[in-house]
Amino acid sequence: MELTKFKLSALNSVGSYTMFYYHAPLVGVGVFESLLFVYATQTIAMSTQCFGQIIEAELDAKMARTKNRPMAQGRIDPKTGCFVGTTLTLSSLMAYTYFEPYTWIVSNTVWFSYLCVYLPMKQRSELNTLAGAVVGALPPFIGTFAQTGALFDPTTLLLSAYIFSW
Repeated sequence: MELTKFKLSALNSVGSYTMFYYHAPLVGVGVFESLLFVYATQTIAMSTQCFGQIIEAELDAKMARTKNRPMAQGRIDPKTGCFVGTTLTLSSLMAYTYFEPYTWIVSNTVWFSYLCVYLPMKQRSELNTLAGAVVGALPPFIGTFAQTGALFDPTTLLLSAYIFSW
């Protein structure tokens, strides 16, 4: 739970599922589709947090706020962390194949943006806060794409703008 920041990951899932449900066909969305989508979104978000802790373990160990994280304390070794993160990523990719083709690309764009854009910027620029806000506002696009196959929609943009401003 600590390694994957389950609660934070769940917030990403809620934002994504909101648009998934909003764009559901008029007949609604079934329980199976809902659970599968939440599972896929939750596991990719948890994978992101897991790999983030692996990448930042050394820095986390130096900061009072983050020194008790499992990777920073050495309670979980990097090899185990990579296994957990990879398993979550692959599990998510398999679950996303049920939805619109390429939904996994949208979800992994968020994953990649967090790990390869936001995290490195934290050490280099104050603009990391802006980058983090953008990345944090992207999950609703996963839900929209999973249902419609389109990225841009006014309602999705509004929800993302709200998350961004928060």
